[in-house]
Amino acid sequence: MKNLFLPLFFALFFNCFAFAQSGERMILVEKFTGTWCGFCPNGDYIMDTLLLQHDDFVEVSLHWNDALSFPEGDEVVAAFANGSPSATFNRTKFDFAFNVGVYWDDWHIAFNQNYGSIIPFEVSSENTYNPDTRMLEVKVDVTSNAILTGDYRVNCYIVQETFSDPGNIDYFQTNYFNEVEDHPLEGAGDPVQNYEFKNVVRAMLGGAWGLAGVIPENTQDNAVYSTTFQYEFPEEFNYEDFAILALVQNYSEDKTGRQTINATPLKPLATEMPVDTSEMPIDTTEMPVDTSEMPIDTTEMPVDTSEMPIDTTEMPVDTSEMPIDTTEM
Repeated sequence: MKNLFLPLFFALFFNCFAFAQSGERMILVEKFTGTWCGFCPNGDYIMDTLLLQHDDFVEVSLHWNDALSFPEGDEVVAAFANGSPSATFNRTKFDFAFNVGVYWDDWHIAFNQNYGSIIPFEVSSENTYNPDTRMLEVKVDVTSNAILTGDYRVNCYIVQETFSDPGNIDYFQTNYFNEVEDHPLEGAGDPVQNYEFKNVVRAMLGGAWGLAGVIPENTQDNAVYSTTFQYEFPEEFNYEDFAILALVQNYSEDKTGRQTINATPLKPLATEMPVDTSEMPIDTTEMPVDTSEMPIDTTEMPVDTSEMPIDTTEMPVDTSEMPIDTTEM
C-alpha cells in the first residue's frame, strides 16, 4: 500500500505544480450599486482606494433599479446582492459573509483572501469595432490548463468606463455624505447632479450565467475553446468610452457554485476604420511637360582628333589577278 501511495502522491504534486504555474489570473469584482443609494458614493471611494493596492483585481459596477440597470444585471443582483453597496469577488461565497455579495464594511477582508495559485483556465480576447455599422465583434479564447470536468461557460461584458450626464435627473446620485466633515464627498451635493459613474456594465453578451456549449463538459489539457460575440452599439453610446471584459464561469444549480474562474483586464475597443474614397478623386489626365525652363543646347560638340592619328600609308594594289589587256585601242 505504501509503494502505491508514493508514486500517486508525486504524480499529483508535480501535476498541480505545473497547473499552478501556468497563465495569468484576474479576480473579478462585481459591485452592486444604484443612483438611489446614498451610501454608494462612499462605496465607490472605498473600492477605488482598495483597488490601488491590488493590481490583480478588475472591478465593474452593476446598477439595479435605476436608469443604468438591465435585465441580465438585475438577475445577478437578485442572486448575489447583500444590499448596496455590496460586491462579489469571483462570485465566491465566503464564510464571513451572509451571501455571495460582500457588504462594503468587509471588502478589505475579501481583497485579502487567498484565491489560490491554481489557474484552471486562461482567457483572452480580441475585438474589432466598425464605427459605420456600430457593430462590435469579440473573439474569446479559453485555454484549459488540465483535464477538467464541469459546466464551464464563456461570457463577455460591455463596460462603459466613464459616464456622466449633468443635469439629467435620471442620473442624479444620492449622497449621504454631503455634510460629513472632511469626507471626499462633502459639499458635492445631495443629490450629486454631475456624478461620474465608472466601469458600468451595459450588457452581458453571454447572459447572466455565461454561454454554454463552448467548453465541453470534459476538457483536454492545453486545448483552446473559442467563440465570437457580436454587439450593436446603441446610437447614444460613444464607443470611445467603452471597453470589454471576457471571462470564464462555472455554472451550478446552487447559486453559491457559480464562481468566476478567470477574467481579463478591461480592454479598449479596436476600431476598424473604413477607407473613405468618396472625397479622394483620382486625376487620370496627363500632366503636360513644361519645357519653358528646360533650354535645349543645340551647339555642336567638337570632335577631338588629337588622339585619333590618321593612317596615310598607301595600300598596295594586288595586280596578280588582274590581266592586262594589250590589245590596241
